[in-house]
Amino acid sequence: MADEDDKDLERDGDEDTSDPSAAGDSDDAGADDDVARREAAAIEREERELAEAAAENEANPVTSLLGIERWVQFAFIAAAVITFYLSDRLITFAWGFFAEPDPTIVSGAAALIGIVGSFLLYRHPRVNELAHEVVGELSKVTWPTRDETYYSTVVVIVTSIIAAVYTGVFDALWSAFTDLIYNV
Repeated sequence: MADEDDKDLERDGDEDTSDPSAAGDSDDAGADDDVARREAAAIEREERELAEAAAENEANPVTSLLGIERWVQFAFIAAAVITFYLSDRLITFAWGFFAEPDPTIVSGAAALIGIVGSFLLYRHPRVNELAHEVVGELSKVTWPTRDETYYSTVVVIVTSIIAAVYTGVFDALWSAFTDLIYNV
C-alpha cells in the first residue's frame, strides 16, 4: 500500500506543468494546502484547550483528585446497574409467560448481562473514546453558584406569575367581551 502511495507521489512530481490541464491540479494542491492548514489549526486549538483544562485541573484539587477516568468508570458502572435492573424486569416478564420465574436465576442472569455488557462496552475503543469525550466536555462546564441559582429561580417564578396574571386578565376580558357580543 505504501509502495503505491510512493509511486503516486513520484508520478505527481514528474508531471509537466506546462500542460493546460495541469493548471487544475494546482488549484487542487491549493485546496489541499488549505485543508491541511485548517486541520493543523484545529489540532493546535484542541491542544490549547487540553492545556487549559490541565491547568484548571491543577487549580481545582477535586478534579485532579478524581480525574476523568474515575468518572468514565462510574458511568460504565451506572450503565451496568441500569442494564441489570432492566434485564431483571425483562427476564421476569418474559419468563412469566411460561412459568413462575426463579428470582435467583433471574437476578444472576441479569447481573451477568449487566456486567458483561458494561465490560464489553468499556473495552470497545469507540464507546470508551466517546465516554471520555463526554466526561471531558462536562468537566469544562461552569456550573452556577448557589446565589446564581437562587436569583434565576426567583426570575422564573416572577415571570411565571406575571404571565399567569396577564393570561388571566386577558381571559376575563375576552370572556366578558364574548358574553357582551352573544348577549349571554
